[in-house]
Amino acid sequence: MRRFFAILAICALPAAAQANGCYINEGLGVALAKAASAQRQSNGLPPVAMDAKLTKAAKAHACDMALQGYFAHQGQNGSTPKTRAKQVGYHACLIAENIAMGERNPRVAFDDWMHSAGHRRNILLPDVSAIGTAVVPQKGGKGPWYVMVLAKPCT
Repeated sequence: MRRFFAILAICALPAAAQANGCYINEGLGVALAKAASAQRQSNGLPPVAMDAKLTKAAKAHACDMALQGYFAHQGQNGSTPKTRAKQVGYHACLIAENIAMGERNPRVAFDDWMHSAGHRRNILLPDVSAIGTAVVPQKGGKGPWYVMVLAKPCT
């Protein structure tokens, strides 16, 4: 009986990371968040904490780009990082988004962001305290897609 439940639990894992036909690599998203926190700390800033709502917003945008075959901060429905956060119940007073597509792994994507003035600025914004990330692996010869949302909640 225990073996059956263990097999059932293992078989259910990929489905938990899949929504609307879009696979999310949770571990790679966490790696991006850890890299951001480490970079912030090495620059004298506090680390950022993973936020479930921001992660949900990041996943939705990464999946939308992957499934619809585009790459942009603005969603095809006109959404912005702030409106996507608001749709999942996160009220941001400050929000920034980094996206990347095609880098072979999260380390390369993060390094590219750190070598881009605007992306680096987002990661090192002093007032942000929360982060949400998502990585959608390569699909149909495109991708992977990386999304990082950094924010400060309104209190």
